[in-house]
Amino acid sequence: MEKMIPAAETPPKSTDNKKEIFLPVLEESRRSFLDSRENPNNLLELTVFRKKPNGSIETLEGLAVMEIHDNGPEFCLINKEGNSTGSVAIPWEEIFDIEKEN
Repeated sequence: MEKMIPAAETPPKSTDNKKEIFLPVLEESRRSFLDSRENPNNLLELTVFRKKPNGSIETLEGLAVMEIHDNGPEFCLINKEGNSTGSVAIPWEEIFDIEKEN
């Protein structure tokens, strides 16, 4: 799924700026992931828009943060039943935007 964003709404470009803007929601998602065994209904899922090398934007839905590393966050994929089905690490440079799903 591709996302078209007008130039006026272009998210931050520098890694430091991305960290400053996205860390609060990433940390909130990580806390909810750690607490999800006891409170599965409170899991904060995210949609991450990843900029590919060809310039297109890939939309990744149903992600929760497992870890936040210096080079970027590591997400787990959450299926419709609320179970983790895999993981993906995304470098800061490839993160275009992040939105809360719920």
